[in-house]
Amino acid sequence: MKFHDTQQDRRKDFVILAFHDAKAKDVADLEQKMQPLIEQVWDRDLPFPVLLDHTGSTVKTFGIRSFPTTVLIDPKGKVVEHGSLGFLKHHLLETSSEVKALVRLLKAARDPEKFAAALAAAKETGGEPAGFALTKFAERPSPPRSRRSSTP
Repeated sequence: MKFHDTQQDRRKDFVILAFHDAKAKDVADLEQKMQPLIEQVWDRDLPFPVLLDHTGSTVKTFGIRSFPTTVLIDPKGKVVEHGSLGFLKHHLLETSSEVKALVRLLKAARDPEKFAAALAAAKETGGEPAGFALTKFAERPSPPRSRRSSTP
C-alpha cells in the first residue's frame, strides 16, 4: 500500500494485484476475513484489486509458499526472476523523465565548468531521483577534460 501511494505519478507504468488464496469462498467471505486487517493494521481498504484464487492455480503457477509474496511481471508478461518491489522501484526511477533529464544533463556537459554546474544542479534537486541519477552517472570517475588543444 505504501509503494502504491508513493508512486501516484507512475501508476500507468505498473499494476498491483493482490490474490487471496482458496480459503475465501466468495467476495463477501473475503471482505469478512479482511475486515480485522483493515481495522487493526491498514486503517483503510486496499487501494488495488484483490482477486480470488478459488482453485489455487495462481498460487501453484507462481510457486507461492507464503503471504504476502511479490511476483513481478514485465510488460511482455514474463515473470522477472527475483522480482520485488525494490526491483520495480529501481526500474521506475531509472525510467523516470526526471532521472533521464539529469543523466542527459550530466552527459552533455563537455567542459569542466559545465560539468560542475550540472553536478551542482543535480545535487540541489535532492531527493531520491537526483541521488539515483548521480549513482547511475557515477561510472564516470571525473569531469570531462577541457578539449583545448595545446601546441608545443
